[in-house]
Amino acid sequence: LFRSNKKFNSAIQMIAKPKVIVSLLLALVFVMVLVNIVLKKDFVFLTQTFNYTPEYAYQLLGDIGATGRDIHQLVFLPDILMVLLYTVLLIGANYAVFRKLIKNCFVISIITFSPLILSITQLAEIIILAIVLLQYPNQLFSLVQVSNIITMTKTILTVIIFLMPLAGLCALGINKIVKKVYHGERKAN
Repeated sequence: LFRSNKKFNSAIQMIAKPKVIVSLLLALVFVMVLVNIVLKKDFVFLTQTFNYTPEYAYQLLGDIGATGRDIHQLVFLPDILMVLLYTVLLIGANYAVFRKLIKNCFVISIITFSPLILSITQLAEIIILAIVLLQYPNQLFSLVQVSNIITMTKTILTVIIFLMPLAGLCALGINKIVKKVYHGERKAN
């Protein structure tokens, strides 16, 4: 994938630069603070709830009232921005780390673009919950059940996908230590 399109390859290399990765990370932290502190209300958003039932979801939507449901919908906008930021951040970070560890372009492509799975999952969650909120007070129990499954999947994928570049950095560090020890032994002989 990376060898076949020079413009695409240049774009990936650009977002893999350390200053771009740090800038994206800072922007992501800013949006996360905005959503989780500034816009945080005295209720839990369904996107931040793990393993909820349709009954719980509709109880929550009823308890928060029309204003709460409007706020819940408004939070989807920074959530979408957060998805865009972390997708580009993680694609750049994965490429920056794993191109140093792996020489197979196909494997690097899979690892580099794995954050797209999380992005698609989170966007599906947002779309389904937006439909549920827009249709309130109509109760779409099946759709809420699907949303709950997507939310649980998103939560698990978030942990895995965000740990990938960190695991790659650890592997790079171990690789560097092993090479240093190996070259030290060779010089001693």
